[in-house]
Amino acid sequence: LARTCRERQNPKNLIMGLNSKKKNKKYEHTERNNDENEKRVEKVRRNNEIVDAAETVIFEKGMANTTMEDIAREAELGKATIYGYYKSKDEILLAINERALNKLAELFRNAAHLGRNGFEKVYLIGKSYFAFSKDYANYYNLIS
Repeated sequence: LARTCRERQNPKNLIMGLNSKKKNKKYEHTERNNDENEKRVEKVRRNNEIVDAAETVIFEKGMANTTMEDIAREAELGKATIYGYYKSKDEILLAINERALNKLAELFRNAAHLGRNGFEKVYLIGKSYFAFSKDYANYYNLIS
C-alpha cells in the first residue's frame, strides 16, 4: 500500500499515467472510426442487396406488377428494412436508373479513350451504345 502511494506521488508516474490515458483515448477514437466505417460499409452492402433484388423482380415482373413486398422477399429482408433505405418503388427505380447510366457512361468513357481522333471517338461511342442495348438489355429498356 505504501509503495502504491509513493508511485502515485511520483510526478513521473503521473505523467506516464496521463500518457497511457491519451493512448487509450486515441485507441478508442480509432476503434470508433473503425465501427463507423464498418457501419457505412454494411449500409452500402445492404443497399446494393436491395437494388439487386429490385432489379431481379422488376426485370422479371415489370415495374407496375412489382411491390415493395416482392422486393423485400427477394432481398430476404423485412419491408421495414427496405423502407428504411427507400421511401418508395420510385426511389428504387431511380437507383436502378443510376446504375444503368453509370454503366453506360463507363462504356462511353472506355470507347472515347480508344479513339485516336474525334470521328473515331464518336463512332466507338455509338458502337458501345449499340453493345449496351444488347449486353444490358434490361437497363437499356429501362432508360430508353
